[in-house]
Amino acid sequence: MTLRSDILEAHKEAQKRARALVREVKRELRSADDMLRARLLTALTGRRTLSQVNKLTRNVAILRGAVFVRVQQLLEEALSEFAHEETQSARADLDLQGIPRVPAVSSERIRGRTLRSWVDGIRRSDRDRLEAEIHMGVAEGARAEVITQRIMGTVRARGRDGALGTAERQLTPLTTTAIMHFFSVVRGDAAAKAGLDERYETLPGKTESSDVCRKLDGTVFEAGEGPRPPQHFNCKSVRIPLLEENRNG
Repeated sequence: MTLRSDILEAHKEAQKRARALVREVKRELRSADDMLRARLLTALTGRRTLSQVNKLTRNVAILRGAVFVRVQQLLEEALSEFAHEETQSARADLDLQGIPRVPAVSSERIRGRTLRSWVDGIRRSDRDRLEAEIHMGVAEGARAEVITQRIMGTVRARGRDGALGTAERQLTPLTTTAIMHFFSVVRGDAAAKAGLDERYETLPGKTESSDVCRKLDGTVFEAGEGPRPPQHFNCKSVRIPLLEENRNG
């Protein structure tokens, strides 16, 4: 195998790791669904005073807040483990004497923000969205079952058409991009330690959705210099370290 094929294979494995982590995040997000559904139906059935509705929104915020705490912990642990494993792989692929930098999950900025900042922002939006759905449904006089379905979504759509589905749609690209960010940081540091220039490439057989990445495709950057993928969410690009014999290949 060539160095390029090694890196592309590692990138492919990182994408598989990202998909597996996305599935874990989705399961965690839905872990309290039964409890949430029961609380909504119970609290919204019968007489609805403002005090009762406010109490319900507080209870929902607490329940969902605990879910997001577990999601945060899951992501931090998984990304930290991935970063450590990737440093060893990068070291072996480039036959380095030193160990590439292991980025700290707590402080590393992914698309300009820390992981905790991203997750907390999604949590706050989720809280506001659910609170709005509850108050709007009560104001309309909608039945408890109708309000609950608006929040939980339908079985047919696996909940994706409910208010809860928005957080899932936001966390999915964040999770994937976070994995690829740590892959890129570790691999970039390894290439810099080896003194290797890198070529920016969009993945073979993939359609790159970003004009930025399409314009960068094929550009060679000196060791440790230049922009690194992911340049955007769901980025499908990678930087390939160049040995002298394949600089023009």
